[in-house]
Amino acid sequence: MPPAQAVRQWVGSPPHPEGGGIPAHATEYRAADLAELYLLVNPGGPPAPPGPPIQDGMFADGTPADRSLGWGPLVSTPSPTYARRTDAPVIFLPVQLDSTVIGYLWAATTGDAAGYLPRAATGKVGVFAGGWWLERLENAYAQGISAVDALRRGRNFAPHPKSGAISADASEQQLAGLDELTALAAR
Repeated sequence: MPPAQAVRQWVGSPPHPEGGGIPAHATEYRAADLAELYLLVNPGGPPAPPGPPIQDGMFADGTPADRSLGWGPLVSTPSPTYARRTDAPVIFLPVQLDSTVIGYLWAATTGDAAGYLPRAATGKVGVFAGGWWLERLENAYAQGISAVDALRRGRNFAPHPKSGAISADASEQQLAGLDELTALAAR
């Protein structure tokens, strides 16, 4: 639907409580540019801001105004999840790929923070595995599960060829804080 048609369909619709509405008797105007639009909607007011939001057919971030020419930089937003930092003690379980510990899944004893730390010694293997474990934590968070219970559920996942697994009989270990676990993972 062309933009003008999209706006016209709102004429006479019930007003939105915050955004307002367009009255049924509203007159449609046309403006040649932003400066003329500013004069129409705010006669005698301050001049239009300098420069259009689109310069030479591009938004400031490099995205073409004409989407048939591309979409420019795509931005993603992270999913809601547990806090990734804590001052509380942490419990953790080792994540193994084959027989090598590649990282640690951890949770704050307070149940409100959790994450995955790759072992530095495993390089990219440990880092890449983190994506799978963090996604599992995001899913647990979305289900309203405490971080500690999400950690314990980690034992239930079948081994994955890239993210490894937590042994069903792995013992929970506890450290005084996340900094201590970070130091362990750095070895």
